[in-house]
Amino acid sequence: MGRRQRHALLHGRRPSQAPVPALPASPRRCAWQFDLDAHRTLDRKYVLLTSASHTASEVRFLAADHPADAFRLVTAREKDHEYYLDHHGDRFFIRTNRGAPNFRLVSAPQSDPGQANWIEVVPHRADVMLTGMTFFADHYVLVEREGGLPQIVITDFRTGATHRIAFPEPVYTAGAGSNAEYDSKTFRYTY
Repeated sequence: MGRRQRHALLHGRRPSQAPVPALPASPRRCAWQFDLDAHRTLDRKYVLLTSASHTASEVRFLAADHPADAFRLVTAREKDHEYYLDHHGDRFFIRTNRGAPNFRLVSAPQSDPGQANWIEVVPHRADVMLTGMTFFADHYVLVEREGGLPQIVITDFRTGATHRIAFPEPVYTAGAGSNAEYDSKTFRYTY
């Protein structure tokens, strides 16, 4: 069964806010189309709203136990800057292409995750593309692409020990599977 692309333009404002410019009559003529994703972090502590196009993204977050609060912005959308969040402990982990065409991993305190507070966890590597991340209670998993092949790298939070999943075939595809349990000791992946 095929998936149909659905377009929607949603706008809301408080009466005290200034009006916004008119929206395009047709979504197909809209020059600023973004996908919107809403989900909870795997530890279920935050709700994330990610607005992303092919070249830019913006993330807002809300503590899941304070649903009446307003969503807070991590960093404003900028041309050619993509970033994506996950959460562990008292920190957000951010996959960003800021100064890193192949992405890098940074972290920031959940109380103030703006760019001024980003601390590098995994630096940019010219020969490795960081394509995904999943954070569990005891470890985190990075999905990378190196030499044209996907790699899955697991890091233990307690020891800092890192290992790659070895794949026996010379050519293959692999990636993150469905991982819904934060406390899991198992990472599910497709191969």
